[in-house]
Amino acid sequence: MQISNKQIESVFRAVSDQLRSEKAGRAKKEDQAAPSGDQALISSQATELSRFREMLAKIPDVREDRVAELAEKLASGQYRPASTEIAEKMLVRELADRLK
Repeated sequence: MQISNKQIESVFRAVSDQLRSEKAGRAKKEDQAAPSGDQALISSQATELSRFREMLAKIPDVREDRVAELAEKLASGQYRPASTEIAEKMLVRELADRLK
């Protein structure tokens, strides 16, 4: 299954919106019970960015198992994708990126 960059961005936006609404609910509760004195506030955007960075750090950049498998097939001459398959994948990726 191919996942486009736009699909990933929409998931991040949805998670961001959900986190923002949850944070707003917690902030209302905290404001009601907050003691007076000095406070340090971190913007919700900074908090969200931090969470996204943590989530992205857990995702491997390269699927080593797939790379090794394809390298073996290339070396042995077994990897011969059909040009129609390549073209189809390119078109599917382009269409997936255009979806909103």
